[in-house]
Amino acid sequence: MWIRFPLRIWGLLTEDLWRLAALTLAALCGIVAFAAGVRPLAEGQLGPTDALRFMALAMIPMLQFASPFAAGFASTLVYHRFAADNEHLAASAGGISHRSVLMPAIGLGLSLAIVVAGLAHFVIPTFLRSMQELITRDVARMLITSIEKGDAVELNGLAIHADRAIRGQPDPARGVTDRLFLTGVVAYDAAPDGSIQAEIAAERAEVLLSTERQGADVVTMVHMRLEGAVGRQQGQGLGEVGTIRRIGPWIVPNAFEESPRFYTFLQLGDLHDNPEQHNAVDQLRRRLAAALTKRRTERLLVAAIAGESRVGLTDALGQRLAIRASDVRYENGRWHLLPSPGESIEVDWVLSDGARRRQTAESAWISVNAEETAGPTSITLELTQVGTRNGGGAMRERQIVEQLRLVSDPGAELYEFSSAQLLQEADRVIDRSRDDPEITELVRRRDVLDTRIERLRREIFGNHNERFALAVACFLMTLTGAIVALRLRDGMPLQVYLWSFFPALASVITISGGENAVADNIVTGLLVLWGGVAALGAYTAFEYFRLRRH
Repeated sequence: MWIRFPLRIWGLLTEDLWRLAALTLAALCGIVAFAAGVRPLAEGQLGPTDALRFMALAMIPMLQFASPFAAGFASTLVYHRFAADNEHLAASAGGISHRSVLMPAIGLGLSLAIVVAGLAHFVIPTFLRSMQELITRDVARMLITSIEKGDAVELNGLAIHADRAIRGQPDPARGVTDRLFLTGVVAYDAAPDGSIQAEIAAERAEVLLSTERQGADVVTMVHMRLEGAVGRQQGQGLGEVGTIRRIGPWIVPNAFEESPRFYTFLQLGDLHDNPEQHNAVDQLRRRLAAALTKRRTERLLVAAIAGESRVGLTDALGQRLAIRASDVRYENGRWHLLPSPGESIEVDWVLSDGARRRQTAESAWISVNAEETAGPTSITLELTQVGTRNGGGAMRERQIVEQLRLVSDPGAELYEFSSAQLLQEADRVIDRSRDDPEITELVRRRDVLDTRIERLRREIFGNHNERFALAVACFLMTLTGAIVALRLRDGMPLQVYLWSFFPALASVITISGGENAVADNIVTGLLVLWGGVAALGAYTAFEYFRLRRH
């Protein structure tokens, strides 16, 4: 006996479902994309032309969230008309089961679920990244917008306020891509505890922006020139500064909001294995590399003084100097060089012209500063009660020599290490020197990097689950709308739709909230994320059994 399928009913329902779903989806995507583009346009982050491009790009990502509601709305209206016109009753009298009648809705739901999952994993992340880049690519506009809103602009730890910002003409011949003129400038450098270490006020400032390539990345560099400036440092009074010809250069922090949602399925797998591709993780990786480099440099300095009683350095001009001391101790974050009893610290210079000079000092301190970039490690030498034996000049109470370097940077290769390699190296150093007081900062940076990597991997896991959960919710919402519409055939269409809309809305909210919660607690996050989907599935099953009973 041949199994007969209600092909005519399926064809009519499928045609109505897809037509109404497409119309609803287009309307929802257009409305949501317009709403998404209004805010950056109103805040000055986008110009009119870029705002239109932003809205066009936003149409595709909005499919992920609009598809479930469009499919649910379409199935509700189509099946409600099918039931209200007694066509469902006639089909049932003809021996067509509820499951057979629901097949077009199941087909629509499965199709949209597959499309949503495919878009979410392989297409939407690219569009989201393009949308974000439209907002963050114009650095000058971002600086002007922040100043006009009264916010501080953070540059290399220096917070800058200004009364007004005017955009000037660029100077391509000098490599200047943008120029800003600021008036009423106030800048300050705050310590981690919130205290002001230094502050400066100026009548005017000129800000020059240029682009430079650093490895595979193109970064924006900032130079600033102040006029009519006064300032002070912590512990000192207000002093006249005058005109500062050039401050900087600084690298403008990348305003691009790095998030797993900007990565495709394959890129997320690569990011999980190589987390240093993430800007925040890479910054912490470089900070740990700097701490390890500082540790290596300090160990070499201490070993040189302990073994040979002298250490050789070069300054920024290429002049060589050798420091002779008897012992070295770690005090308050610096290394205190101690002379032999009854003697002095000796510093022998070989100047750039070949001349030699010897300085003596009662005491000396060395501090090591390893930058987050892969540049050479900088060493600062501070001498007290300094005299020159063969160079003339009076006794000086204090002398500071900056930008000193070892002949070869001991930590240059550390900046090329991956996060996993750096963590292994840090563990080895910590295990070997656990009782050293100067290792506290290294331990802190190691723990911060490890915690951030673990959080990033949880974010990736949560993002994967969110994409799959939205696809499943899309199928369930389509089926829920059809079942509720068949059961409540005597109700008004929009009232019927509300019976499926609110459970579906709660499911989407829990999916989004659960995805964010996974980063903090993976168990709680997954329970919230999939709990809403499970509740929607249970509600759908409950409504179906009620439909069968009647």
